[in-house]
Amino acid sequence: MLLMPVAATAATGKSPADFRVTLGRTDRPPVIDGVMDDPGWQDGGLVTDLTQVLPVPGDKPTQRTEIRIVTDGNTLFVGFRCWDTNPEAIVRNRKQRDTFPHWDDRVGFSLDTFDTKRNGYFFQTNPNAMRHDVLLESENFEISWDTIWYVETSIDDEGWTAEFAIPFASIGFDPAVDSWGMNFERGIRRNDETARWSDWQPQNFVSSMGVAGTLEGVEGLDQGLGFELTPGMTIRRRDERGVGDRFEFDPTFDGYYKVLPSVTVSVTANTDFGQVEVDDIQIQDDRFALFFPEKRDFFLEDGLIFDFGDISQNGRPFFSRRIGFNPGNRTVGGGPARILGGGKLTGRLGPLKFGVLNTYIDDANDIDARNLLVGRAAWNIFGESTLGMIFTRGNPDGSAANNPTRGRAYDETTMTGGGRNSTTVGTDFLYRNTNFRGTGRTFRASLWWAKSIDDDHLSAGRNNGYGVKLEYPNDRINWLVGFEELQEDYAPRLGFVNRNDIRHSFNSFRYRTRPKSGPFRTIDNEIFGQIFVDSGNQLETIRVRAIPAKFTTAIDDGFDFRYLLRHELVRPTDFIPTIDVPADDYTFHEAAVRFFTSRNRPIRLETEIGWGTFFDGTRTRVDASLEFRPSHYLFMEVEYEFADINLPKRRGLAPGEPDRNDRELQLVRLKFDLLFTPNIVWSNFIQYDNRSDNAGINSRFRYILRDGREFFIVLNQNVETDENRANLTRSEFLVKGIWTLTF
Repeated sequence: MLLMPVAATAATGKSPADFRVTLGRTDRPPVIDGVMDDPGWQDGGLVTDLTQVLPVPGDKPTQRTEIRIVTDGNTLFVGFRCWDTNPEAIVRNRKQRDTFPHWDDRVGFSLDTFDTKRNGYFFQTNPNAMRHDVLLESENFEISWDTIWYVETSIDDEGWTAEFAIPFASIGFDPAVDSWGMNFERGIRRNDETARWSDWQPQNFVSSMGVAGTLEGVEGLDQGLGFELTPGMTIRRRDERGVGDRFEFDPTFDGYYKVLPSVTVSVTANTDFGQVEVDDIQIQDDRFALFFPEKRDFFLEDGLIFDFGDISQNGRPFFSRRIGFNPGNRTVGGGPARILGGGKLTGRLGPLKFGVLNTYIDDANDIDARNLLVGRAAWNIFGESTLGMIFTRGNPDGSAANNPTRGRAYDETTMTGGGRNSTTVGTDFLYRNTNFRGTGRTFRASLWWAKSIDDDHLSAGRNNGYGVKLEYPNDRINWLVGFEELQEDYAPRLGFVNRNDIRHSFNSFRYRTRPKSGPFRTIDNEIFGQIFVDSGNQLETIRVRAIPAKFTTAIDDGFDFRYLLRHELVRPTDFIPTIDVPADDYTFHEAAVRFFTSRNRPIRLETEIGWGTFFDGTRTRVDASLEFRPSHYLFMEVEYEFADINLPKRRGLAPGEPDRNDRELQLVRLKFDLLFTPNIVWSNFIQYDNRSDNAGINSRFRYILRDGREFFIVLNQNVETDENRANLTRSEFLVKGIWTLTF
């Protein structure tokens, strides 16, 4: 039985509209020290009626929770008192900001400050006072987003306590509304228990604002002047083989001004992102460019407003990572180009949300300085749905002469070429319903169309992209079906397209069983498939992944079995970076087993082993990761990817030229973090792959004096290796400080 009968649950007869709490007012703001003994908490609204989401949806929680919510007009204070009959069993491993606390005991809450039932903010902590903040937009998450807020916690012999303080200057809101959407959640990790205030359906999340409760009494809140200045300074020394040494001293500036409480103007000048975390190296086994996520704060702030069509990767008309990167390697956009300045206007006015982003990029790599512009608008309709449009203007690659990437050809710079300027326009409709046909289940649909036009290559109609997707993402049954076409001249220069001239069909299905007894919490049966054909309907690619059974325990130990089928058409002009295969049709298969242990323990292991055919040969692969967390002050992780590829030897190799078809590919990542406090962290990241014989070293010390006032020391090094020695080819050492002033 998957769901407890409604008549037998603590949520009997209640809908999200029945969950309401009033924001208390106090002239005695609590001191945020992790102990809820300040008298100001007694002025707050009270929430005690959480309902179990897991393991028994709709049942009463096993532990008692009391939540207080109060304001002094300038700051939102939320306090959680979490009673626990066995406080010694509280799980609290993570400490670093923005690590995912799902594997710890945790509390959190979401806010829909525009009362749109679509977007909002999510704040979460664990007993170590780790901070996790997320930007929410139409069921999408931006976990790299950060704002200014505070939390402290404490543990005693009756449980643990968390006190949050969220300045209203840190979040946007609509002063015209008299209530916000809000939801609360508590997790007890040792038995994988989750309890929530409004809505106990397992397929939803505390961040699902369409089923949130209501926070009343939000009138008269003060955001201050809405003015934020962040000056910064970067001191950098670069040593690069063949180039020499350079010493740089660069001031930077970011500014934010709320022209209205719900509309923000952001500016940046002489922007530097040297402190941003480095990308993971990836092993590539096909001919299409790799995708790397955005990590830069300026683009993450309100970045979800610019998301379009619910497109995950290929086909995006706008991808902010294209701004400030130039061609030069297999990563998206290649190496960095300085952003001389940029401005952004984002906000919400009634049912309208909008964003305009304009940046000016310095000249680099024989490409002139250039202006890049994107505009996005969407209207809220049908309760939880949106109808929108997008416009982009500009080409990050200037007047490069390469042709757009084709579905049948590998291009290592993703989308290069076109004229000095290029325009893309598009429209999308996103349907969302979190109470589909009155069942409490979720249904989604997405429809989009876009057209790209290069100024010096005006195409006659073969420059369109469009797609449709239907989803039923629920607990017992979860399915998806979709179709998209990217025509041969569809090449949005500010977007991400690594494969065009395709018609792409895709689908997935998962059936989940929740046994009443036994060692397993869930048993899943899954299948995923996709088919690519070209514009003439010639078959190019088939990929199928079947998981006949995936077994998972309450604390996330588990294992599964997998079968993978793949068909590839390789044409004479196709190039695959890691191997040489002749033009032909290939169908190959792989069987794999995967097992993983829980992150509750100090040591966690995950391994997947696969063997099968690979093009016209064989491949054995191992993907493994080992986490070691002896205390919440130290974290170590080793990731290892191995592939033993055996393909027929190719003719025509030059003397001494290695045979790429009889090789072992290896990738190693090593992470070593010292977490002195949640605000003082020394992170170290080493990566090596034997295809390039390069090792990358990133060491970053981060000291958060308080939110918005941070100090970084960063060392980046690149090392080339061969059989006899290692050579340092590039080294960068930087010191950076930023100091945010809020008015």
